[in-house]
Amino acid sequence: FVGVPDGYFPGEGVAVQVHSKKYHRGVDAAGADRWERTLVRDLGYEEQQIHVVPVAPRTLYEDMGRFRDALAVVVSARRGQGPSHIVMD
Repeated sequence: FVGVPDGYFPGEGVAVQVHSKKYHRGVDAAGADRWERTLVRDLGYEEQQIHVVPVAPRTLYEDMGRFRDALAVVVSARRGQGPSHIVMD
């Protein structure tokens, strides 16, 4: 199990992760640093040949068009490069 990204383009192996300060700062109930855990999870995607495109909620709210255009460039550049060993349920 790698994770459940906020968006995923399987044919390209691109995952979109929305990283908000609200849900990714501080410590969880077990005392683990949430931001550190977020970065480690992103690395887990990369280890499986899935490129992570991080984005902040504010960017989506204030400049969705620019983000969408940048994401389209990344997805286009990776067309057909999605890892075949990933199974989605």
